[in-house]
Formats: sequence, structure tokens, C-alpha cells
Amino acid sequence: MATTLMNDISRMLDADISEVFTENFEAYPIEWPSFVTEKKSNKLVMKYDTMGNISEAYIKTESDNISYRKIQQAYQTSCTMKTIVNGICISLEAKTFDQYSGTSEAHGKELARTMREFEENRVIRWYDNVTTAAYALADGAVWATNSRPLYNCPGTFNDTYATTASLKTPENHKTMIKMFADFKNHAGGKIKAFPTDGLTHRYNMSDIQEVYSSDNKSGEFSNTKNMLPSIQWHYSTYMSDTNGWSMFDRRFPNLCFVKYMGIQKNAIQDVKDTLDFYYNVYEMFETCVIPNPGWVWNDGA
Repeated sequence: MATTLMNDISRMLDADISEVFTENFEAYPIEWPSFVTEKKSNKLVMKYDTMGNISEAYIKTESDNISYRKIQQAYQTSCTMKTIVNGICISLEAKTFDQYSGTSEAHGKELARTMREFEENRVIRWYDNVTTAAYALADGAVWATNSRPLYNCPGTFNDTYATTASLKTPENHKTMIKMFADFKNHAGGKIKAFPTDGLTHRYNMSDIQEVYSSDNKSGEFSNTKNMLPSIQWHYSTYMSDTNGWSMFDRRFPNLCFVKYMGIQKNAIQDVKDTLDFYYNVYEMFETCVIPNPGWVWNDGA
């Protein structure tokens, strides 16, 4: 925790200064809610279950008994809450001589920005570690794999991974879309999954818009661009892999981002006059991922 003193704001005491700008401290727009499934919690540990599907219906021969099925738990994952904190101190002298209130405003915005960035980095770490063994999901497999195990079908897997395919090539997008037709439930039946959303680094925004554009180029008599289904794309500023990209079906829970609480308050009421400005922000949250039948990842080229 750092303390702001008088000499920290000496330049702002200069009579020739007309205004102090703090717009550069504004928090970035929230990105993670567009590509995760938010869950709210009031417990220290939250558990999530996926249920196995029963097999398909069948024609029963007259007088034969019915084969009864049962719904089973498939995979379970749990989230343990974490406490995230940050704070600053401002001395009474610094507050008294801060004639433009620039220090208080800047520090408040800086604290809000640091908490926001922690949120974004905490969520996107799953996308940055989709092939990392330490980030394996509840079924024991990493998030991006061609061996996503089905609970009741040993040796049968969902195809959820494409490798080193260029984001700029429309044919690769078509291949990704077709992969959704291969998804199966835990009984081996087909899942009617189709991509509704996409996610990649903000670095790739212009490439995505070019691939999915349907406007004619100058001199074209017809649209020669590859017509692709309408997929809503989301962009992350915090992804470390600028080549990676994914598609997912919004109807299925994606990454579960468990948000416990968010509080902004003056935490030291008894010394409020001395510590005139104190900004305490904390959130208890952790991220978890359950095996998702509606998500495809590509490492890019």
C-alpha cells in the first residue's frame, strides 16, 4: 500500500496549471461477460454437476419388458472463492493542498482499473491455457482436445480442437463450423450444437470483419467473399495468444465465472477526517470450467 504525500502533487500546486486531466486512468470497458457464463455465489465453495444422458428410445416388441434407463451424474467441478484487494493511502497534507482534486480522482480511477484488469486476466487465463495440463477440466482432459471423453461411451470422443488454421482463411471458418455437427451427448447421441459466437484477440478484429463481410468490393458484380453464418464475435484485449480463436454455442454454459460480491466503501470510518479518501474494492471469485459440448478452439497459424 502506497501513501500519497505533498511532494507527489507539487506540480499540481503550480499556479500556471489550468486543469489536471485524468481520463487516461479510466477503467477499460468490461469484456469478459460477452464470452463467459456468469454465476453468482453466496458460498465459499460452489459445485457444478453435468448430468449424463440416457440412450435413445427404441421400438418395443409386444409383451417384452421395457428397458429402464437412469440419468447419471457425469462430471463435477467446484469453484473456491478468492479475495482480491487493492488500496491506497493519501496523507492529510496532500489532500489539503490538492487544489484540483486530481490526486483523489486519479487514485480512485487507478484502483478501479487495477481491479478490472485483474478480473479480465483471471477469466482469460483459461483461454490462454486451453492445452495446459494444469488447467484440465473436470473430465481430466484439457479444454482444447480431440479426446473429450463421453461419460457413458468409453472410447468415444467429441471433436473440439483444430490446429494451426489461419484466421484469415474463410475455408477454415467453415471447417470450424462443421465440427459442431460432431458433438455427441454422454450416451453417444447427436447434439444439435451450432456456433453462435466467436472469440479472439482484439488484434484480429479487422481480419474477422473482412472474412465475415458481405459487402461487394469495388468493381464486383456479385459478392465473391465467402458467405458465412452470422456469428457474433467478441474480442479480448488480455489474451496473450494473438493467433488463437474459438467458436462456441451460446446456449451451452461456457466458462463459469463465479462472481461473489463487489463492494466499494470507506473502510476506515473512525479516521475518515484524516484519511479523507480511501478506496477499498474487493471481489471474491474464482473461475471454473465444466466440459462443454458447444465449444471449438483453434491455435491459429
